[in-house]
Amino acid sequence: GAVLELLAKDGQRNLLPAYYDTILTGRYYRDSEIAEMLDIIFATRVFDIGAYYNVGDIKTEIGNMTVTKKTITDIDATYRLSAETTIEGLNQEFARIEY
Repeated sequence: GAVLELLAKDGQRNLLPAYYDTILTGRYYRDSEIAEMLDIIFATRVFDIGAYYNVGDIKTEIGNMTVTKKTITDIDATYRLSAETTIEGLNQEFARIEY
């Protein structure tokens, strides 16, 4: 896990800028707006760990809202305890990781 973390960190620090400068803004796309759009995308992207781990099945339930006719309030009331329990477990797992 530590090796993968280091490779990901190095890739973001070295590989992504080289790819961005060489391929995306230089060789294939010469439009100045492309570079601006990519800057916005890279600056505003986020990673939602709750969605990744489907904490408390909330992501699944939100995806099914049109079928089940549940509201966010219904989903919150139903899955809050499960989500909080899952988050506590994830926090414990992440606390054990040594960096």
